[in-house]
Amino acid sequence: MNQIRHISSYKDSFGSSLSSKHKIILIGFGHLIFGILFVWAALYFEARAIAYDSSWRNLELIQTGAAKISHSRYLLIAIQWLPLLVLKLGGSLKAILLAHSISWVLFSYAVYVVLIHVMKELGGGILLILSLVLATGSTFFYMAAELPHSLTVFALFVGCLNKLNRNLTEKRKIFWFIACCLLVIIASYGQLLIGIVFLWFLGFEYVQKKQWRDPILLGLIGFVIAWIGFRFFTISANSYTSSRITDIAAFSFTDMFSIDSIYFGGWLIKVKKGLWVSLLIAGILVANYVRRRHYLLGLFVGASLLGYVIVGIILSGQGILASDHYLMIWGGMISWPFLLTIGKIRKQTIAVATIALVILIGTHYLHQKRSHFVKHFSYISQLLVEFEQQQSPKTLILSKDLDYNYIWTPGYLGPESLLISALEDPKESATIFAADDLEKFQTALTDSSLWLGPSFAPFSYQSTALKNMYFQLPERIYLKLTPHR
Repeated sequence: MNQIRHISSYKDSFGSSLSSKHKIILIGFGHLIFGILFVWAALYFEARAIAYDSSWRNLELIQTGAAKISHSRYLLIAIQWLPLLVLKLGGSLKAILLAHSISWVLFSYAVYVVLIHVMKELGGGILLILSLVLATGSTFFYMAAELPHSLTVFALFVGCLNKLNRNLTEKRKIFWFIACCLLVIIASYGQLLIGIVFLWFLGFEYVQKKQWRDPILLGLIGFVIAWIGFRFFTISANSYTSSRITDIAAFSFTDMFSIDSIYFGGWLIKVKKGLWVSLLIAGILVANYVRRRHYLLGLFVGASLLGYVIVGIILSGQGILASDHYLMIWGGMISWPFLLTIGKIRKQTIAVATIALVILIGTHYLHQKRSHFVKHFSYISQLLVEFEQQQSPKTLILSKDLDYNYIWTPGYLGPESLLISALEDPKESATIFAADDLEKFQTALTDSSLWLGPSFAPFSYQSTALKNMYFQLPERIYLKLTPHR
């Protein structure tokens, strides 16, 4: 009974119409989903923590004993403190990689606990889960991306904004307003693209409330525009840092309708004619607002989602915007109106069951994304075994000889192969480096002290500079070999 009274204190914009019983079910369901994510993070930790960029970040974390922060994305500290702690305590290579894999889920779960049990914001908590399972996609297994952590901060922002919408004292409103601004700043140090989600959400709230002079919403919209603009101009000299910004004049509008297939939005379905399916889903939301005579809100949702889908398809067609980032932004935008729409269904059991079903579908799809990363890990392991049989702990190969069914980019093969080989025993350390032109790395065929790392920084460490506790790479020269298919 006490638990029911405690849950009854929820009064956010999503959960106000739900009974205590249904709130308890949703909250418990959220804990269950995070339990599943924890299991996957532990079960697939090798494939998650070694794939692509993650391999280099973990190797540098081990080598330097400090957090690996690239391009001013300091939010990554939230998932690096645990592996750093394990490293300081003298943990094994497996323990460090496992800690890194788990910390990804731990950060989001900590925010969920704060939203649900401290702030009592059910809407923000369920939004967080929807964003994770519907919008994360393969990024759950590709741990180097920063946008998922920015989306986690965004869910916390939604909870804080809901607090501002209550009848609070002026001091408390100022406190929550400052908290919202701080969260915008923190999220921007994960990924600048998160600014799109913040602005869309604030615009949605602004139109939904029809309080055109609301100083809180206007102040937050102005702050987000000013801060994201400031961040963009301070780092725009580096195109990668500024979210891979490129020349808009290079976009081809004529290609928009000729794309064979795309990854469609936060619902994570690869479909033919992705534009029309995207419009259909957005149309369902718009139709709901029109049916309820919320014409202006329907216009805002329809126009903004249509615009984003069109731009996203143009960018995807040009290969400029990474599909996962497109998916995550769409998921962050679509989840809140979806949640509010379903939450207003009169039969609460149907509403709760619908939300749970969508989350389960997203979770199932998330699990399917493991396939490439597990195969990627196995493929590199097989290459190591093959070259070990040829007594080559250091191997140089042509990129074109790799099987690209199992590898997206060979640029991280150096650190990936080193981490995989040393997982069980540092004495088994070996490495493989792939290049388009082997002539550029002729010194590796004569200098036994070299270790070739990632393609963008191949001469970062010598073999003797690698930490002996984790890597014991023989001082041998590289051999040029060709892998069997």
